[in-house]
Amino acid sequence: LAPAPWRLYLACLDLRSGCEPHWTLLYHAGFAALDVMAVICMIILLPTHRSCYLPWPGTSDSDGVRYSWGTRMELSPGMSAHTEAFMQLGICLLDILFFTLPLLFVFVTIYRFPCIVSGLLKGKGRWCIWRQCGYVLVELPIIALSVLLLVAPWRLVWLVLDVTSTKDVNFRRFAVGHHVARAGADVVAITCLLVLLVVAPYRLLNRDF
Repeated sequence: LAPAPWRLYLACLDLRSGCEPHWTLLYHAGFAALDVMAVICMIILLPTHRSCYLPWPGTSDSDGVRYSWGTRMELSPGMSAHTEAFMQLGICLLDILFFTLPLLFVFVTIYRFPCIVSGLLKGKGRWCIWRQCGYVLVELPIIALSVLLLVAPWRLVWLVLDVTSTKDVNFRRFAVGHHVARAGADVVAITCLLVLLVVAPYRLLNRDF
């Protein structure tokens, strides 16, 4: 009980109340080890997003029942605080393993990161991180295509007008492809026009032009 001196005090209280000495010492020795491990888990989780879910003494679970630290040799209705501490550490490790990479990816691209923050605040859960990461993967090629419109800046202006005229995300994505294709056609047409101006300018006077 030396690593957890509070357990020695609790054991003395149980012994004074008439509990069997051998079982009392075994009980509190076992819980002393669990206490130390739970405290280590909670210290590790303090700087993380799971710190608000830790079973601090006096706190309650989602049902409003106080967490049980097994302080006395009696059955407690509350959930074990040790189990909750271990579970929160496991959840934190899973979050790091499965959600850190997509979160960093979205954070680097910046523009979808506010959507993650908004989704988490609205209680949509951590899977909204993967959802926004998927959107970024879909939209990155579209953004790269829109950069090509710098060759035809007038098409970039029309693209901006189309994108800002609606809230339909699919329409915005298709608008990029539409204007990129038309920009290519514009460049080809302008090239042909320049060739005509140099080689055969009289063709420009043709009524069918």
